[in-house]
Amino acid sequence: MSRKKSNNQLYWEKRFLQIKAREIRSTEEFEKALQPQLGVLEKELQSEIEKFTVRYANNQGVDKDEARKLLKDVKSKNWRMTLEQFAARAKAGEFPELLDAEYLRSRVARLQELESQLKILTASFSDNQTDQMEQQLVHQYIDTYTRTSYASQSMMQNFAVIYAVFDEQLLRAVVSRPWEGSNFSQHVWGTYRNTMVDEVMDVIVRGTLMGYGPAKVTSMFRAKFGDIKRYDVHRLIVTEMAHVAEEATFKSYEDNEIDWYEYSATLESHTCDVCAALDGQHFKVIDKVEGKNAPVMHPHCRCTTMPWLEGLPPVLLRGYRDPDSGRWKTGPNMSFKEWKKKYVV
Repeated sequence: MSRKKSNNQLYWEKRFLQIKAREIRSTEEFEKALQPQLGVLEKELQSEIEKFTVRYANNQGVDKDEARKLLKDVKSKNWRMTLEQFAARAKAGEFPELLDAEYLRSRVARLQELESQLKILTASFSDNQTDQMEQQLVHQYIDTYTRTSYASQSMMQNFAVIYAVFDEQLLRAVVSRPWEGSNFSQHVWGTYRNTMVDEVMDVIVRGTLMGYGPAKVTSMFRAKFGDIKRYDVHRLIVTEMAHVAEEATFKSYEDNEIDWYEYSATLESHTCDVCAALDGQHFKVIDKVEGKNAPVMHPHCRCTTMPWLEGLPPVLLRGYRDPDSGRWKTGPNMSFKEWKKKYVV
């Protein structure tokens, strides 16, 4: 059972949670700005799919109800496996027209041609997104590092110069470090060129096997593309941004000689059992292992950490007028801008 926190501890907890909240807002803004570009990609993919379905959408006279039965419970998201399972079930159900070797070769060849066209479009989009995301990750790293250092020094009341030379090439190398077996550019490539194309192609195969016309197949594509944006693309952006932010956080801990950190799941609206069990626990910085005792623990993870010190000094606050609202507020004895100008080299 965790001990009740003092007002002093609660104050600093709030300060560090504000840094995480800022990162989440930045991520949301990046994802929002991406939507028009995804809209352009959707139209380009749709154009290729419509041309394909107008020319080739037929199911060799197989009844739609029978086709639906053959596709029932086929869970594959890879069009080749879906087609193989469909053909196997057709054989068992005595649909010889689907087993004609020339017909199957022709269908596969046409689908491969469509797949190649879709991969060309998504590869171009992926390359562009890799550049944009790299810039955003670098920005996120710098912002999180400096704000964490400021909050940490304010908490310890020990302001010191941070020799943080934010060299662009160096930071690109930092944000491109592999994690979970690959780096962010490979994650981007995998999402757009592989996952997106595989799932879209599977929808096209199912639609054409059902004998649907271009309008219906296009509608199925748009629904699937919407799912990919909401889940796959969203997961990619949120998880990559969170990973880089936590990397910056722990680099700040090391540079500011912070030995212990506290795990916080406070910002999670639906905390999973793993994160809930870690919430409030203290760990040595040198023992930090992402996915075990430090975020990110899982896709969409919104957990964070903060320095943990025994015997925190009293909070030193000052009164100041908020330039936006005009109201008087209380805050640290030195503003972030003042600290950055004086101590970040």
